[in-house]
Amino acid sequence: MGDRTISSMPPTTYCVLVPNYHGSFGYGDAFLHSLCGHIGEIEVKDVMDAVHVTLTAHPSMIDASRVYVMGSSYGGFIGLHLLEKHPSSFAGAILRNPVADTVTMMTSSDMANWMLILAGIIPSQLASSDVLEQAVDGKYEYTEDDLCILQRVNPRREVDKIAAPIYFILGEKDCRVVNQQTLEVVRVLRATHHRVEVYLNPKDDHYLRSPFSRELTWIIQRLHFR
Repeated sequence: MGDRTISSMPPTTYCVLVPNYHGSFGYGDAFLHSLCGHIGEIEVKDVMDAVHVTLTAHPSMIDASRVYVMGSSYGGFIGLHLLEKHPSSFAGAILRNPVADTVTMMTSSDMANWMLILAGIIPSQLASSDVLEQAVDGKYEYTEDDLCILQRVNPRREVDKIAAPIYFILGEKDCRVVNQQTLEVVRVLRATHHRVEVYLNPKDDHYLRSPFSRELTWIIQRLHFR
């Protein structure tokens, strides 16, 4: 989510959990590359396990009915999967420029090669191959198997399982994860009268350096005025 957002939360009010799931830095190359080919699975389990351990260890400190998800970019991808796989575990979510559709990432992102590696379509050890250059240039020819892999891990596929309200924060100038991905998810959620809010910053890109205060405002409202 970003250190600035986390550090802005009053320590006497919030307990903030920032797990190092599979694929994170800090535990060596094997741990870093272990996520490839298993996205939407092992890292989601890591985060959920961390939530359970934390709630169990501090039952008097943390209200289990007021657990929120926050995530940016790939963290938003994890957030959507958490909301879909564990719909009763979270009171809401704040997701910034989330990877909401792995299939359209391949034709709309300026880093399509990144998804090829994470999804396990291209082994991570071949990251500098000509195949990845083709993906960057939009010349990679996807097979039916490739698309099946991307669809299997696609958060867009199971948004109907989401129960918690979501606040999406998007950058209109984002070329990494174009906002049309999320806006389509929003359309589906609103069609079923789901509680969803969207803030589209016309001047911001993928990194959303400005709207952190809006996240805090929203979560405080949901924590104290529901």
